[in-house]
Amino acid sequence: METGKTELRRNLDKLIKLRLEMPPKKEVKNGKSETDYFKALTHFLKKYPTGYLPNDKKECDSSLLMVSTNFTSVVSTYKYENTFKFYCEIEHPVLDEIAKDLSLSSTEMSEIMSLAKSFEVEKLEAYYLFKDNTKHDNLNTFSSEGLVEVIDKIAADSKHGTIVTHPAKMSQPSCKYPRISVDDFESANDGFIRSGNAASYFDLHINANKLKVFKFLSLSVNRLQVIEHIKRGNVKVISEAFKVEIEKAEQWVEDFQHCITSQVNKSHPLIKQVYFPVATGYHQLSLLTPAGLVFNLKNKIEWINKRSPKAYLGRQAQINNVKVPYSYSSVMNLTVTKHGGDHPKNISGLNNKFQSYYLLLSSPPSFKHSEIRVPKKSVFGETISPWYCREIFYAIHKIFQTPYERSPIPNKNMRKGVSNHIQKYIDFIINRVWSIRLLLSESDISISASLPKYQQVWLAPEHQEEREKTDEWLDKVVNEIAISFIKGYQKVLGKQAEKLGDSELAHIKKVVGENKEALR
Repeated sequence: METGKTELRRNLDKLIKLRLEMPPKKEVKNGKSETDYFKALTHFLKKYPTGYLPNDKKECDSSLLMVSTNFTSVVSTYKYENTFKFYCEIEHPVLDEIAKDLSLSSTEMSEIMSLAKSFEVEKLEAYYLFKDNTKHDNLNTFSSEGLVEVIDKIAADSKHGTIVTHPAKMSQPSCKYPRISVDDFESANDGFIRSGNAASYFDLHINANKLKVFKFLSLSVNRLQVIEHIKRGNVKVISEAFKVEIEKAEQWVEDFQHCITSQVNKSHPLIKQVYFPVATGYHQLSLLTPAGLVFNLKNKIEWINKRSPKAYLGRQAQINNVKVPYSYSSVMNLTVTKHGGDHPKNISGLNNKFQSYYLLLSSPPSFKHSEIRVPKKSVFGETISPWYCREIFYAIHKIFQTPYERSPIPNKNMRKGVSNHIQKYIDFIINRVWSIRLLLSESDISISASLPKYQQVWLAPEHQEEREKTDEWLDKVVNEIAISFIKGYQKVLGKQAEKLGDSELAHIKKVVGENKEALR
């Protein structure tokens, strides 16, 4: 196998070599030419399956490209979310990498995406199941005769399996019982992730070498899984999809009945069993895993963490250490668990398909001590304590004590030093105010009615519009900050503090006034 190329690129190269006498070329720099993958892709993708399964080799070729992945390694399990079809359907950003790999322009990729969207998903999964692993266009496997032989064997094998919702082997791989299927859970708006409240998949307890039974029952025909068609006796749908006589479809439906109805409710000593206290004593509970629920949850988490376009771009940006202009979500603190070790197929059909699943963090919510207090009577003194700025006041006191006439530092530099320390005090206040605003917007804490009105406007998120359009409250804030600076200096320095008069107050107000927009 060639390494470094995606599966899509490998399959496309293979088809170009196999089908086209004259591979399409396009000129590049320096008079050289290279394969024109746009022409090759449009050539193959214009022929999509008209029936449930491919009728000729051209339909096989287009189906092969649609189920190809962008992985460089070989993928043995079909997952629609990994296919080129899926990327085109949701216009996933991974298409940019594919376009780069195939030297496609954005216009060309748009045309390819448009072609890809005409393919029906359920036909691709059926193609993947029945295709010959060594020769993807072996039409015998899709002919009526070939299909009858394959589905006959699958139907016969189904007698060794049982449809379950809670595989006992996920509790202990050696457990063969119980084999239960429960799907009549009631839905309730109780906030629990549980059976009945969320969509779930069916699972199959069967030998590892007969997993085709699970894959066949999982196929969709007319947007309904084959297992549902069998349960409902939709013989005509099965007959038309696989082009067989009604009698043959009826036989298959009958053959599959055993695995659908062969549940066994007996317990097993290897199951994790607990005694749960009830009013009259104890009730024995056998803990079983709802496979359909946990794997559906895994699917949703992987969409959030990996597959969604935003998550994908976010992860790429994280790898490349660059910023992205948007936020994206992640489910953190997950525990990955798996059953069956290197042989997950020995556990169940779903376990083989998904290989592993996640356990969410189970812990009570933690309380985080906040350094920011929402003031009740006045922001000055409660949230903006002068002791937080003691270093500023000590530094400015040192300047005040230096006689201008004897200082080696030019007077203008000393005045600038005073202004710089006042600015540091203002920056501290601005930072505190924004922290209070953030705390108020992210919590259910309300601003106190005891606060002066101008401070309510200054802090509360609901007054944002008033803050931006009026200045009356801002003038009071400027005045209060200047006064608080002098009071803070006197409180921290105590008896050592210099006496500050009207001229100093006016200078402080001037510096604070230069920060009006930042305070707004």
